[in-house]
Amino acid sequence: MMRILMIVVLLVIVDFFTGYVKAYLKCQLNSSVGLDGLIRKAMILFSMLVFKLLDEMLGFNLLNLLPSEGMLFFCEMGVENVGLMEILGGGVVLQEGTSILENLHELGVPIPTVLARRIERIKEVFLDERGDKYESTDG
Repeated sequence: MMRILMIVVLLVIVDFFTGYVKAYLKCQLNSSVGLDGLIRKAMILFSMLVFKLLDEMLGFNLLNLLPSEGMLFFCEMGVENVGLMEILGGGVVLQEGTSILENLHELGVPIPTVLARRIERIKEVFLDERGDKYESTDG
């Protein structure tokens, strides 16, 4: 039931650590950026807990509304109930996993070419209104 929360916590820790190492090795450590990343990650975890409370109080179970691939994904993880917390958690897992791969790639850790291309594509998509590249503030 709370497995998705544990996975998210683990990925948040790994992402913060890899972001910190990347900033350190590139001489870009900034306490404001690191604090911003910690606050955002804490709010993600807080939101997941609030969503879990809402799921419990309102009896949400969206498992039957998901496409078969989504149902299979959650069932393989041992999740019998899919509520707001699990939906948010799934998105966070994708975001944190992408961020970890991006950090590793920028640190020079060899990753499969298909993943490196995907990371570059994601970075291209995240352009702000001024046309500046999106930059992670995860430390």
